[in-house]
Amino acid sequence: MSRKFAVVMERDEDGFFVGSVPELACCHAQGATRQEMLDNLREVVALCLEVGGEMVACDASGVCLCDECGADL
Repeated sequence: MSRKFAVVMERDEDGFFVGSVPELACCHAQGATRQEMLDNLREVVALCLEVGGEMVACDASGVCLCDECGADL
């Protein structure tokens, strides 16, 4: 099953592309190129959506709240 999300993208002061998925508060990624950032963001979205088959919740600062990983995404 394929899902689509809106991506907010900008360039930081160092020229890196930074993206986030507003619908998923904990999903942020960066890359040296637009494509690298999008590839990284796809991986983060997959991690945000599923850990051990369960939906993952994150706080507003992007800290994963699931018991399985307990790590910042």
